[in-house]
Amino acid sequence: MRLKNKVTFITGGGAGIGKCTAELFAKEGSAVAVLDRNVDKAKSVADSIMSMGGKAIAIEADVTSESQIIQAVKTTVENFGPIDILVNHAGVIPDGDASILDVEEETIDQGLAINVKGMMLVGKQVSRSMRDAGKGGTIVNTASDLSQVALAGLVTYVTSLA
Repeated sequence: MRLKNKVTFITGGGAGIGKCTAELFAKEGSAVAVLDRNVDKAKSVADSIMSMGGKAIAIEADVTSESQIIQAVKTTVENFGPIDILVNHAGVIPDGDASILDVEEETIDQGLAINVKGMMLVGKQVSRSMRDAGKGGTIVNTASDLSQVALAGLVTYVTSLA
């Protein structure tokens, strides 16, 4: 178990790659805080991990809200101890994403808030927690391969990954 006695904080952990990452880290021995804005999805992943004998908690939080992230970090530390690993995976292809000629300002705001601001706010708060614990840690920020190749009609998403 390569991650035995580690604590991992995963954003966007309720589905897809975030869910798979949470389950894999738990299988490797890490306690996992599964963060998602959809608490039912986060609970499903945490329950699955616990049914396999792992340690997990589900935390509902919006990565664009610094106060919610502060509380999520606090909850994680209270349950498992200092965070060792951050997997920053929350991201969204915003509703209404379009070409540069047609994209609406609200769509741009939503995509940048979650994909850029959210990653920075989570990184900031988890880094502070790691520093305060005096033990350092590892931060993994994930992105789509679309950060390297543009896809027509998804200008906000592609731009937020650059």
